[in-house]
Amino acid sequence: MINISIVEDNMRDALLLSGFLERLLGDNGLKSKITINSGEKDFFSEYKEGCDVVFFDIELKDDNGFEISKSIREIDKNIIIVFVTNLTQYALKGYEVSALDFLVKPIDYDVFALKMRRMVEILKARQVNEYVSIKTSGGLINCPVNSIRYVEVVGHMLKFHTVDGDYETYLSLKSLEKQIQSSLIVKSNSGFLVNLKYIRGIKGFDLILDNGEVLLISRTRKTPLLKAMNKYMTAGN
Repeated sequence: MINISIVEDNMRDALLLSGFLERLLGDNGLKSKITINSGEKDFFSEYKEGCDVVFFDIELKDDNGFEISKSIREIDKNIIIVFVTNLTQYALKGYEVSALDFLVKPIDYDVFALKMRRMVEILKARQVNEYVSIKTSGGLINCPVNSIRYVEVVGHMLKFHTVDGDYETYLSLKSLEKQIQSSLIVKSNSGFLVNLKYIRGIKGFDLILDNGEVLLISRTRKTPLLKAMNKYMTAGN
């Protein structure tokens, strides 16, 4: 399910955009839940991670779309931001918050579908799931790669930290890397693989995950990791 928020104080414009989104995503086999918010402050105060895309109307009566979007970006590095505007001069500012694109009112469906093609590709890529088989003392577990926060080397074993619990297995990190084809999984240092989906920030050589855990980034892995994060945020991988 794709969670989308439309922040727009003109209900007619909001409903038009909602209809366009339902049509576009439906044609691409994606199910969506679309929520309309009349004000950005209300959206921000109620925001919780889990929203996939937000469409911001820049020229709301009382709020500044760019400032609110900056705050949202600090909370959620993965959310796709699209600005909606009457004036093209505002579009360039979207790069400050890594906005995917901008739409100029009045919105035409054909132009909308063309500009949002990249959004669809990102959403499809993020929904692709892959499984890895983990042999544990309790039996074989087929673990979705999307559910893995990180994997660490513990002695001669690997410990999988997932959203559903932790699992240990006798396997080398090198062997696991060959099994996993997903570009979500990257190496943060010689003893850790981490899922880009659960990274919420980098401070120095500390990698901060969504659950508050902090992993160490080696000097040689920091640049490749930053490149992978940027690619994931902008291209869905």
